[in-house]
Amino acid sequence: MDQLTQIHTIKGHEEAIWCLDWSPFGNLLASCGADKTIILWATVNGKFQQVQKFDDIHDRTIRKLSFSPDGRYLAAASFDGTISIYQKDHTGLFHLSMTLEGHENEVKGCTWSSNGIYLATCSRDKTVWIWELEGDNDIECVAVCAGHSQDVKAVSWHSPTNQLLSCSYDDSIKIWTEDIDEDDWFCTGTLRNHTSTVWDISFNAIGDTMASIGSKGKIILYTYNPSIESTWEVFQTIDDASELELYSVDWSRENILGVAGRDDHVHLYQKNNNTGKYELFSKTKAHEADVNTLSWNPTEPKILATGGDDGVINIWEISV
Repeated sequence: MDQLTQIHTIKGHEEAIWCLDWSPFGNLLASCGADKTIILWATVNGKFQQVQKFDDIHDRTIRKLSFSPDGRYLAAASFDGTISIYQKDHTGLFHLSMTLEGHENEVKGCTWSSNGIYLATCSRDKTVWIWELEGDNDIECVAVCAGHSQDVKAVSWHSPTNQLLSCSYDDSIKIWTEDIDEDDWFCTGTLRNHTSTVWDISFNAIGDTMASIGSKGKIILYTYNPSIESTWEVFQTIDDASELELYSVDWSRENILGVAGRDDHVHLYQKNNNTGKYELFSKTKAHEADVNTLSWNPTEPKILATGGDDGVINIWEISV
């Protein structure tokens, strides 16, 4: 069944890797983890090499990374309750530009909107914050969205509508929409299709399909339907993806769905055009411990990066 070929192994972190994120041009890979370190990697003569390292910015685990759509900024969310923002200079190097404070507890997620104007963050304090970038070294909080009853695990922007979705330990996904007249953000829908923690959510490239993953190895797939109140409706549930928790989900630009988690494997799904359902076509043991993150390269859609508790980054090539 394996259709993934490992083409690189990258070592540089001393503890578990929590997040990987490719720059929008696919030439840089950012990694972070429990060692409180951010490392930027690039290929030099066909091999990945460390090009920058930040190891003195945060006091606790760095949980999430997100490049802005234009590649000028990198945001990092930390368990120390802050978000660090790095800006690229004219030489192509990144430098700490700002540190955002306000969350009362561990920050677990961050993601830029597709227009690069907004940054969303989420926290153990049960809130989602929306920040607006108003210029170099100038970003301010424009909304604090309170609605979840437990930790918020992840946030993701739906590019076609600029809606923000968040998922939580409270087993739900909430939809946040901007009200231009009120100049504020409001919860306009709640999805309660999971019966346990929702660990992550992701949209495919064109934005017509969303995947959510959770405890007990469940994957739920939704289709965008603006005619219903929640705007998202379930069209497929995969109950047996794994017997253990799934932690990370991401779509390739070629509409391949990748998920990974506690079973140390990467699971890949592809749409059957005859049935409209997604089917497993590859299951690969990717690490010697939990796989915490996977990320498809945005410009080379057959390249996948994974990171796990073993502190290793693996780069894979898919053959379909």
